[in-house]
Amino acid sequence: MGAANPNTYVLAIRETARLLGGERNLAEFLDIDEWLISRWLEGLGHPPEIVYLRCTEQIESRKQAVAMTAREDSVRSCP
Repeated sequence: MGAANPNTYVLAIRETARLLGGERNLAEFLDIDEWLISRWLEGLGHPPEIVYLRCTEQIESRKQAVAMTAREDSVRSCP
């Protein structure tokens, strides 16, 4: 199992860094050195598949949380 192309990995890393508040927070989340994140975002080297999978899990988790909040808000606003 893997992403269709290397750009997909970079997009997932970039989005997860944004969601977590930056590259430093992403590095802490992944328990890796921050310089690796920077290299991958610059297109230098290729992150392991586990990094991609953890990033996509985090993105999906955030999407589900947002959807849940939206549903709760919708229910509260109904008369």
